[in-house]
Amino acid sequence: VLNQDGARSVRWTVRGPIVADEKYRSYQITVSPTKRSFVSYSGYLEQVLDSKTYENNAKAYEEFTYALRNAEVGKANKADDEDFRGVCATNGIAYKFETLNGGSADHTLWSSTCEGSKGTLAADPLKIQALFVNQIPDFEPMFNKVF
Repeated sequence: VLNQDGARSVRWTVRGPIVADEKYRSYQITVSPTKRSFVSYSGYLEQVLDSKTYENNAKAYEEFTYALRNAEVGKANKADDEDFRGVCATNGIAYKFETLNGGSADHTLWSSTCEGSKGTLAADPLKIQALFVNQIPDFEPMFNKVF
């Protein structure tokens, strides 16, 4: 999933249940060799609620991507439905991991806390979540604020 040279970016998206546009919340953490960013959104059209960007360096990114590999982020499940849309429709949290090449996702895996929606990500989503939120120095638990 991750290049040996570590040149691509990785993104972690977390979203709540499918609700009215006014109540829908999500956030993304993106990490690249040169920067780390956190953005929280309102609504399905992703109106930005909060955004933070931090510098990064190649050594820190390398350690991060090795930690992701050690957490088996690239391990995939066979899923009946690989579509992330509509997952956790009434309750729970959905997670999506993507590798980005030039800003576009070229590999996507997802998981959720919802029974019956195991997803394609075979790794423990809470481990992956912890690795990403640890990249944001002043990350506040979004589960209490956003969902």
